[in-house]
Amino acid sequence: MKFLILFGLFFVISSTKSMTKDEIVKSREECIKELEIPDELLQQYALNQFPDDPKTRCYFHCYHSKLHVFNDEHGYDYDYIVKNTKFSDEFLQDFKICMDNLENRDEDRCKWAYKTYNCILKQHPDAIRNYMKTLN
Repeated sequence: MKFLILFGLFFVISSTKSMTKDEIVKSREECIKELEIPDELLQQYALNQFPDDPKTRCYFHCYHSKLHVFNDEHGYDYDYIVKNTKFSDEFLQDFKICMDNLENRDEDRCKWAYKTYNCILKQHPDAIRNYMKTLN
């Protein structure tokens, strides 16, 4: 169950935005249903393995869009993430580098979200799990 919440908490909105864990889980489940994500992919996600395939890429886009941290015009919203999360300065600096890396941008919004997220995940593979521990 922790992973169900964990994956989306990469960008969870702080209590000032009053988003609950239930809302986060609901958004995640909506994306799973909308995109018809198969169980075998969900099992990989639980192991922090995110294959470069259309369903996974669009899952990142869907989920992060629902959390209002990714939009189709500008990609990830760095200022919003800084303001509404409690990631380390090092993590945020690395995330900014991933965001600004033009190789991660793509006309396909699913690829754009996936490439950027994957960039930071490679540098900070435990950041999501550690962040989860800081939440109520």
